[in-house]
Amino acid sequence: MKKRNINYLTAFLAILLCIGGFALLLYPDMKHLSFRMETRQCLDSFEANKKLITKNMYLKVERYNKQIYEEKQIGLKDAWSYEENIFSKEMASLPMNVFGYLEIPRMKIKLPLYIGASKEHLAKGAAILSQTSMPIGGENTNSVIAAHRGGYAGASMFRDIEKLKINDDIHITNPWRTLTYTVRKIVVIFPKDIDAVKIVDSSDMVTLITCHPYPNNTQRYVVYCERKGEHKGTIKQRSEVYETSQEWIQKEQIFHTMSMLGGFVIFLLLCAKRKGCISIKKHRTKESRGGKRW
Repeated sequence: MKKRNINYLTAFLAILLCIGGFALLLYPDMKHLSFRMETRQCLDSFEANKKLITKNMYLKVERYNKQIYEEKQIGLKDAWSYEENIFSKEMASLPMNVFGYLEIPRMKIKLPLYIGASKEHLAKGAAILSQTSMPIGGENTNSVIAAHRGGYAGASMFRDIEKLKINDDIHITNPWRTLTYTVRKIVVIFPKDIDAVKIVDSSDMVTLITCHPYPNNTQRYVVYCERKGEHKGTIKQRSEVYETSQEWIQKEQIFHTMSMLGGFVIFLLLCAKRKGCISIKKHRTKESRGGKRW
């Protein structure tokens, strides 16, 4: 009886350990699924409410873009300082602080565009840096959009930004229309090189920025995009020496896949062993009963 109890306890602990391991391995996938659901809800809410945003707001956004250009973007800071100047109350009064969404076909992502790169906003999607242009297009504009690269247990967002190539298109949908921009140049800078993301005279631009290299984040990966069909300004920023993060990302993905497969195999082996033990026990019971009848 004592031996049987020990076997039951061992089996119970093995199953519990297996379930815990599976939960740990599935956590990143569940996190990504939850993020996609929240993103879908946010985008649906934006589409439902964008008709409420008036033409008067568009004129205010135009004035804001003109003002920061004339003031030479005083106060522009690195997105991850979390100390940048706050947008005006008018800009921050939009539903859910969302100005639209960013779609990048090459990366297969669609992210809500939050107003201001606060810690909260960067945890939920992409964010427009204050002291940079709002993405409505126009001469002398550069909307700088930041997002995390995520991690093993975080939403990927800009994780695969290195897949972007020159001449790839990105799309930005604001409350009034959808704009298309084309990738023109890719560089890596240090966080202090904030002048690298300022407005380029005469240009209509969007600049994507994220941490680099993944997952150490000592530099910033910068993708300059110009309005499709336009090429007015000259992007003079030079790139720092840097290493690609693709190999690290691929290793992480392989590790996750192999871990899932390994966990599944262990689970099957435990089930098979458990089933085998039960079958042997039933067989012995039958033999015992048959012996008694004999």
